[in-house]
Amino acid sequence: RLVGVVGQPDTGVGPTSLPGVRTPGLPNHGATRAVGQSRNVSPRADAVSRAMATQRDHVHDPRSSLPLPRTVIALGWVSLLTDAASDMIYPLVPAFLLSLGGGAEALGWLEGIAELIAALLKLGSGRISDRWKRRKPLIALGYGISALARPFYALAMIPLHAVLIRAGDRVGKGLRGPARDAMVADAVPAADRGNAFGFHRMMDNFGGVLGFLRTSSVAFLAACAAL
Repeated sequence: RLVGVVGQPDTGVGPTSLPGVRTPGLPNHGATRAVGQSRNVSPRADAVSRAMATQRDHVHDPRSSLPLPRTVIALGWVSLLTDAASDMIYPLVPAFLLSLGGGAEALGWLEGIAELIAALLKLGSGRISDRWKRRKPLIALGYGISALARPFYALAMIPLHAVLIRAGDRVGKGLRGPARDAMVADAVPAADRGNAFGFHRMMDNFGGVLGFLRTSSVAFLAACAAL
């Protein structure tokens, strides 16, 4: 029986014809068919599969992340300084409205109008940024409007003035936000966008913390000096 099995030719059926297993001295037609099928793959499909494999390896390989470009770092610092200046004023707005004769209703109108304006402008500025393909003018205009609006709090005489100043600040935010995010996305490869946006959000939030700490420090020193 053993001699009969060894002498039997490989017909593609049975234990001697397993694909990928080569028996010494015997032809393996299953492996030959697998090789023939792999050669029938079109060059385009083969190129696509290799590109997908390369991209997959790039995404999962932590060593493939590149250093952040200067554009992302610069925008991060600008956001830090802008939020530090904004959040120095924001905690004092309720007390400021009370000093002007306003109350909870004035505060509600202030925040409601400001956020509505910012949300509407984000839609329009995003479309303009994509159509012009120029991000920097909208970013510079947005930051400039916000920086120019805040000092006018010192000239406010009634709660309506504070509402209008806050609305002007949010106009700047609505103009710059979509263009800034698009510039961050354009500055890095798709695999590094999470890193870029994470850095930007970290700088943005850290600026808010710095602004609050500066306001708290000034208020504490003023209270100590009044004692």
